[in-house]
Amino acid sequence: MKIKIIKEGMVDQTNVFGRGQTSSRGGTPKFIVIHYSYTKNPKTTVRVLNKRGLSTHYEVDQEGNVHKYAEPDSTVTFHGGKMNKYSIGIDVTSTGTFSGVQVSAVADLVSSLCSNFGIPRVVAPDGVKYTNIGQIQKAGVGILRHRNLRPTACPGNFPMDQLGHVITAGESAAEEGDGLSDTEKEKTALSLAGVFGFDKSENFMDKI
Repeated sequence: MKIKIIKEGMVDQTNVFGRGQTSSRGGTPKFIVIHYSYTKNPKTTVRVLNKRGLSTHYEVDQEGNVHKYAEPDSTVTFHGGKMNKYSIGIDVTSTGTFSGVQVSAVADLVSSLCSNFGIPRVVAPDGVKYTNIGQIQKAGVGILRHRNLRPTACPGNFPMDQLGHVITAGESAAEEGDGLSDTEKEKTALSLAGVFGFDKSENFMDKI
């Protein structure tokens, strides 16, 4: 197993999966899937995934170290069924419990990936199932549990609210609002009012 320290807390272990367990990615990933490994350590996780013909992009161990198994921008891993080509897989080393440093490391990794790939930092509601990319994009979510895609308990009770804003069932990210604060809205209204010859945003708003 190739092991190289990329930076503090990040371990490069690419090329750990067997032939045919990954494929080339065309396009950019659209969302992230969180799994728990149900193993005690990354070495066992890799062994189990290889035995099952599966793969994942990252694993975050109990000490908060991030193990990078595949390049998310160029490689498709087999972790989420027919949604593999759109997603990044993150396994969290656990048999049911998660350490605080581990959760923080997952949150940091997710934040970085969302920023790098333009993925919404919005968590899918628990209990909602998605069967195609169109449903996911319409909902505006970018962070999913494995069980949002397949009939499984994975990733257990991992605290998804630490990764982003969790929307409720039936809600879409677009329904959260336009993202402007009240102050920003007032400034925008005043600016538009001036363009149309009004000196107060209230009068301008009454006219439209």
